[in-house]
Amino acid sequence: MSELAKKTEFPSLVAPCGAFEPVLDRLTLEIHHGRIYKEAFSQIARDKKYHQLLCEEKEMPFSSSSCRLEAGRVYDCHQFYFNGITPPSLLGLRLPQGKILAQIQKDFISFESFFSAVQELTQRVNEVGFLWCVYTKRGMGLRFLPDHQTPPSYERPLFCIDLWEHAYFLRYHERKDAYIYGFFRIIDWTVVQNRLEKIKK
Repeated sequence: MSELAKKTEFPSLVAPCGAFEPVLDRLTLEIHHGRIYKEAFSQIARDKKYHQLLCEEKEMPFSSSSCRLEAGRVYDCHQFYFNGITPPSLLGLRLPQGKILAQIQKDFISFESFFSAVQELTQRVNEVGFLWCVYTKRGMGLRFLPDHQTPPSYERPLFCIDLWEHAYFLRYHERKDAYIYGFFRIIDWTVVQNRLEKIKK
């Protein structure tokens, strides 16, 4: 297999779908990762004009280029989301440590107030889209963007939460607050901290 072919293989999860139970059920992940995300990837891979962007080392290659391909935006959002999760903690919320915790405390006073801000924002949202935690010159912030929009270049994303119903409805139904709590059991703070360190270099 050529190096190009290796780079353009569909990205797998860090663990089998069943490993994310009970936070994300197997069927949800099979649909979300194995169909929706994979279909966007397949559309891009078939298009010679955009195929090369899949080889970029960036996590969101289509957002950082001049590309306006819808499948590219879907791919970017889902790659960023799936790259930032890991099988759930058995001890409840997975808490940040080190530099990412220090940044949260600087901008939100405490992790508890940060978590409350995420919960409050998602409860106000009545659209489909993604909640983004971003870093700017002013520090960390939260914003919701509809559909598959991604943050502008001056807002560097740290993590995102998929608020499309296909990401959570089978298990949580209308209980977005329970889904958000679950997300903070699977967030990979090591990945988030690595993103923050790259931004600050």
